[in-house]
Amino acid sequence: MARLEFILKKYDRIAIDTNSFIYLLEKNNEYFKMCREIFYSIEKGSYHGVTSILLLTEVLTKPLKVRVRKVCLW
Repeated sequence: MARLEFILKKYDRIAIDTNSFIYLLEKNNEYFKMCREIFYSIEKGSYHGVTSILLLTEVLTKPLKVRVRKVCLW
């Protein structure tokens, strides 16, 4: 984690890919902790996170298909 923090401290804005949201939502064994730390840093204002307008479509495709109500509010 320290290496990631060292790399990210050079930037004030970071792009977040769809996979990061999916790893966080699904609590992926390999990437959950890293993603949680990145999102926490964005939340507390250390970085400004940006993403694509397509993110919602990409993130919600599977939950909508299998009707996961925790993720999709309909």
